[in-house]
Amino acid sequence: MTLFDVALGPGATPSWPVRVTGLAVDDRAAYLLRPVVGGTPELAIIDKLSAAAVPSRLSIDDRPTEISVLPGPGRSLLALLSSGRLHIHDPVHGRITTIAFSAEARGLAVDTERRLFYVGLADEIAVLDPDAGRRLRGISVPGRPTHLICAENGTLAVLLAGERDHAVAIVEPNTPQVEVIGLPDGCQPQTLGYDHSSGLIFLAVDATAFEPAGIAVIDRDSGRRIGDVIETSQPPATLTLLRYGPRTHLFAGVPGAGVEVVDVALLAVVGRLSASWVGTSAVADQPAGELYIADINGGARRIVPLIGGGPIARRLAEVSSPDQFTPPLSGPRITPDGSTEMQKFDIGTAVASTDAGAVLVDPMHAELWLSAHGPIPGPSSAADQLGNPVGDTISAADHQVTYFERGFVLTMPLTGGPTTIAVPAMSFEANFQIDGNAGQISGDELEFLLSREP
Repeated sequence: MTLFDVALGPGATPSWPVRVTGLAVDDRAAYLLRPVVGGTPELAIIDKLSAAAVPSRLSIDDRPTEISVLPGPGRSLLALLSSGRLHIHDPVHGRITTIAFSAEARGLAVDTERRLFYVGLADEIAVLDPDAGRRLRGISVPGRPTHLICAENGTLAVLLAGERDHAVAIVEPNTPQVEVIGLPDGCQPQTLGYDHSSGLIFLAVDATAFEPAGIAVIDRDSGRRIGDVIETSQPPATLTLLRYGPRTHLFAGVPGAGVEVVDVALLAVVGRLSASWVGTSAVADQPAGELYIADINGGARRIVPLIGGGPIARRLAEVSSPDQFTPPLSGPRITPDGSTEMQKFDIGTAVASTDAGAVLVDPMHAELWLSAHGPIPGPSSAADQLGNPVGDTISAADHQVTYFERGFVLTMPLTGGPTTIAVPAMSFEANFQIDGNAGQISGDELEFLLSREP
């Protein structure tokens, strides 16, 4: 796997000499938090489409060090955790709700499916309803929580620190049971990762007299360690999982050194980015297939992976010489039908295909294919109606056409300029609007298109 260090955009990261202490991301924006010594904290909201930043001061008299986001329709709720309070911030309406705790708080996680926040306290996990702004209940744990993560299926994994020993607590959603997995003597990890599909727990560990610093792997079912420590130059500060279809990768951020990528199935390092700027906060943008990591010099950066050796990487090598190759515009994603992977580049969207290796779809055609609404009225998206692309976009005269399993996408000249429409096989009478005037594909156009081989 090759990793690309991609800037957030011109002016997207403010010139902050103080390090970012927290990162969060949703489908619209990235959120960067930094505390201000002797003043109020600052929050930068970076729009993904425009890459423009909107720095703002939070109207709270506190110093939060952790941040998470709960996506929602039309708006997201931000959770900012300090030592004794959780501030729930609504950036759209400018409202802040504060929940105070009687014990020191450390560790914050969000369950997006059930719309819950979790906060680690002295010997319990507080379960909070962000919409109502109140505490629902507590989950007792045998130790002091220091780090929390919530897996995609809602399973909560908690790193616990005892007087002498450390442990990991696993809490399944909607159940009161707490499963505690003791860690080997002397194992005092600072952070953890958890893959619910394989049941593997990943721990960032210091070097000992017998083993190097790196990542220890624990099997949840047996409670035993698997294999040797996966060596890194020093203990990772962040362990972040990204899933690409059936494959899952663990991204280990090592401060001042770089990022190591571990294939969860192989338990081996399959990619590496050497970078002295890597900081101590990271967050996965799962829908985009990429990672945001704090920059120790201020702000944050995006990490965009390209899976090496696969059909997409091979196709890019065919159409781009090494000196012409540009980084991907987004990370690997799964096609809407879940059958294969795709990735966006400046020359088009590459879609893996068992027949053709990978095909390249014109950027505008790909955007229409992935749009939420299909060309035929109804609840289906364009991808549902068209299926996957079966060949590269073809350019002929002043037309461009991309063939799909069940139709095609066409760009053609009309009065007022070129237009692009999707034509499912179920209906070759595609109505469209351009400059306020209705139009139809002519019989000659259809004859031209249908006479060509995809």
